[in-house]
Amino acid sequence: MNFLFWNVHQKPLDGLVVRMVEEHNVDLLVLIEHAEPRHNLSGLLGAVGDFVQISSHERFAVYGRFGPECMRRIEPPVPDNRMDFWRFKRNGHAEINVAVVHGLDIHNHPDRNDRLAFFSRVSDNILWVESRAGHKRTIVLGDLNANPFDPEITAATGLHAIRMRDVAGREARKVRGQSYEFFYNPMWRCFGGPPESPPGSYYLYRYRHNELFWHMIDQVVVRPDLLPMFPEEQLRILNSAGPVMLTTHGGRPDRRGASDHLPVFFRLNLES
Repeated sequence: MNFLFWNVHQKPLDGLVVRMVEEHNVDLLVLIEHAEPRHNLSGLLGAVGDFVQISSHERFAVYGRFGPECMRRIEPPVPDNRMDFWRFKRNGHAEINVAVVHGLDIHNHPDRNDRLAFFSRVSDNILWVESRAGHKRTIVLGDLNANPFDPEITAATGLHAIRMRDVAGREARKVRGQSYEFFYNPMWRCFGGPPESPPGSYYLYRYRHNELFWHMIDQVVVRPDLLPMFPEEQLRILNSAGPVMLTTHGGRPDRRGASDHLPVFFRLNLES
C-alpha cells in the first residue's frame, strides 16, 4: 500500500498531485493546507483510479483508492484541529492506526513549551487510540513543523520518535519511574541524503548566526510493531511530478510553481 502526503500551502496544485498519484500508484493520499474546492480533485483522481474522498477536515484532505468503510475516523478524548486519527482495515490487510498531524510552526508559536505541549497531546491521543484498537500498529505522518532532532519529536514527553530501529530490543523506556513508548523515525536517513535526492523537505534562508537552511519538517514515524511491514528503502522525498520539477534549478522547493514543502512517499506491506 503506497502513501503520499504533501503540504500544498493553500495552492491549486491538483494537476501535480494527480501526476504523482498516477506515477507512484498511490493508495492513500493526504494533503495538508489543501485549497478549496476539493471536489475538483475528486474528479481528477477519478480519471487515474477508483478514488473516494475519505475526509474533508478543515486542515487535511484525505483520499483513498478503497471504499470509505475501510478507513474509520476516531475522535480522541482531547480533539484538536491540527491532528486527525484513523483506523484502516480492508480485506487481506492488517489493521493499522493512522495519525495525521500539522504541528505548531515556530513563527506563530515561538514558545517551545507550547510546541512540546502540543506533541504531548498528540502522544496521549495516540495511546488512547491504540488502547481502543488493541494493537500498536501505528504511523504518524504530516507536516510536524519540527526537525527529527528537536525536543518536540525526540523527548519522552513529546512524540518520542528516535533515530534507532532498535534500542536493546525495547519498545519503551522509563524516565523517573514512568514508561514512555518509542516511535522509530526513518526520516534521519533522508536528511542530507544521497546527491540525487533533496536533503530535506523544506528550505529556509535566514540571516542568523546558526541556520540549517534545509529542514526535515515533513515526516513519517512508525511504531516498532509496524517495522516488519515498513520497507525503509521505499521512503523518499519527491522532487518531481512526472516531467514537472517541484524544485528550482538550485534544487530548492519551487515556492512559485509548486509548494514551499516537498512531498513524502512511503510504502507499507500490510498483507496479513
